[in-house]
Amino acid sequence: MVGSSPKTLGGAFREPFRQTRGLSADKSNPMKTASMLLLITALAFAGCATRPQSITAAYVPEATYADISRDDAVKEQARIIDELGKATKQQEATADGDFYGVLLIGIPAGGDDLAIKIASLKGYLQQLQKVAVAKWPDFHCEVDPSTLDREDFSKKKRR
Repeated sequence: MVGSSPKTLGGAFREPFRQTRGLSADKSNPMKTASMLLLITALAFAGCATRPQSITAAYVPEATYADISRDDAVKEQARIIDELGKATKQQEATADGDFYGVLLIGIPAGGDDLAIKIASLKGYLQQLQKVAVAKWPDFHCEVDPSTLDREDFSKKKRR
């Protein structure tokens, strides 16, 4: 090997590497490029914040509101709906920001994701209403429990 030139020796090692790794400069594969672009786009959008209407209620134990009075139940319901409205509005803004961030610069850029807080608040509201209706059948639920997960709280107005 002492007498061989560096060009011949280097070329002998580089050629098999190019062929096995698909790094040939003279060929391009548009399907491979399109697939990779699609995968990157899908992964970027997967990192976006969830829309509030798609967030389901978290589990809250029944004992949480077992000893609540009717007046406290009315106040608690109003407080939760108010807080849920604020969180929903902020989550909508985050989801919009994430969508446009991915669309324009390729990364989610919406802000804080409040999905866990929204799920928790929905769970508390659901359990409160369940307990209140069981105790007082004439209890007024400001939000229909059957549509709780699809409700748009950002536009909800309290009475």
